[in-house]
Amino acid sequence: MIVLMYFLLGALPAGNAQVHPKIDASEDNYHRPFRAPGCAKQNIPLFRIEKNHNHNTVYYDANLSSDALIDEDKPMDVYWMHFATDSLRAELSWLDRNFGYGYSSKENKDGSRSIKLSAFKGRELMLTKDESGNPVAVCDINGKKAVLRKLYVFANPSRMYMDVVYVDVFGISLEGNKLCHERINR
Repeated sequence: MIVLMYFLLGALPAGNAQVHPKIDASEDNYHRPFRAPGCAKQNIPLFRIEKNHNHNTVYYDANLSSDALIDEDKPMDVYWMHFATDSLRAELSWLDRNFGYGYSSKENKDGSRSIKLSAFKGRELMLTKDESGNPVAVCDINGKKAVLRKLYVFANPSRMYMDVVYVDVFGISLEGNKLCHERINR
């Protein structure tokens, strides 16, 4: 568990670890995902994981084949954007993929994919397409089905690892197309 927290949050904090995010329901990028500079042209941004101790962000994009179908072998392209340093894309390390930011997937009978994130196994995501044919990651947020847009991890440094205080989950509800939020406390 300690190793998982360490890799989920990165090695050491930078700056003030006590800054809490402002929850802004009008923020447009919850309705339309931000396309990171490292996103492949054929991929569609799904969601991201941000942390309080630096600006580096992990992006999850739907990995599409040349015929615009979700790739069966690698349905999501997952990568770092190092905004705290050079703003360049970096691939996940073996440790990141297996203990922090990786995922497992299986195909469902209806053509969608069930996704489990390595560090968020308590919630299953459904990678499917919306009514417009765009890939989306759907999960339960505060008891409602919603399109996942962002996970925000707030942690305090504690000796050899990061002590997760809470995780904020943000998305857009399928009913009403409204911002929904859930805080998962440790």
